Amino acid sequence: MNNLTLIIPAKKEAESLPTFIQEISKLKCNKMVVLQGNDSETIKAIENFKDINILEQKKKWIWKCTNRRYQ
Repeated sequence: MNNLTLIIPAKKEAESLPTFIQEISKLKCNKMVVLQGNDSETIKAIENFKDINILEQKKKWIWKCTNRRYQ
C-alpha cells in the first residue's frame, strides 16, 4: 500500500480529525488532508502529525467525480 494516497477532505474538524488521524496512523500509505486556508483551528490541531500532508483548498468546489472507466 505504499503507492496508495488517502485523501481526507475536512472542514472545521479540529475536535475529531486528530482522533481519526491517530486511528489511521498504522496504515502504510500516504495521508493527505485538504482544508480551507481559513480553517486555522483544524490546521493547528493536526500540524504536529509527522506523516500527514496538509493541502490548502484553492477553490470553493474542488471535488469533481469522474468515472474514467466508462469514457
